[in-house]
Amino acid sequence: RFKKELSTIQSIKVLDYPDSQGDTLKVTIQSRSKLSGFELQKKLEEIAIYTEMADPYNVLLVLPLLKENQDYPLVEVSRRMKSLLAKLPNHPVEEDLLISSGKISELAIPYEKLSNVQMEAISITEAAGHVCAETITPYPPGIPLLLMGELILEEKVNQLIQLIDMGARFQGGSFLDKKLINVVKTCS
Repeated sequence: RFKKELSTIQSIKVLDYPDSQGDTLKVTIQSRSKLSGFELQKKLEEIAIYTEMADPYNVLLVLPLLKENQDYPLVEVSRRMKSLLAKLPNHPVEEDLLISSGKISELAIPYEKLSNVQMEAISITEAAGHVCAETITPYPPGIPLLLMGELILEEKVNQLIQLIDMGARFQGGSFLDKKLINVVKTCS
């Protein structure tokens, strides 16, 4: 019933499991508004609806386990979501997230020598061609985008900027909030 209630909201789509096989306590909603999944997650948190995670397009809700005769306010949750999301215009999903080419890069500096390098923070837009001095991992999916010691390619810079602009969360990346990235300091 909760999923049916949410499916009446025009600015989101409730995703179904293939062949209806999946965890019934997990509900994935996809943004059909101009908000990214990350931005939608933040909006939900503003009205005290806390989600498991988000990606550029989706938000994962995880429902609690309940004991027999225990109640959970799903009607109230769907009412608050409807009220919040009714204000958002429906917008077709633009699936233009930059996806990695899948090429595995090699470290520009051997792992054993990374502990001896000096680093400096530079603008992300100027990072292509430099060696990354920190590991940066967007979550989800929890797979490093850049590894310490990796040569930073323009493609990775573009992906990083796009994820930051969408509101992604990261592990590593000490200065991403300032649009800076730690790189290996070059001798000049």
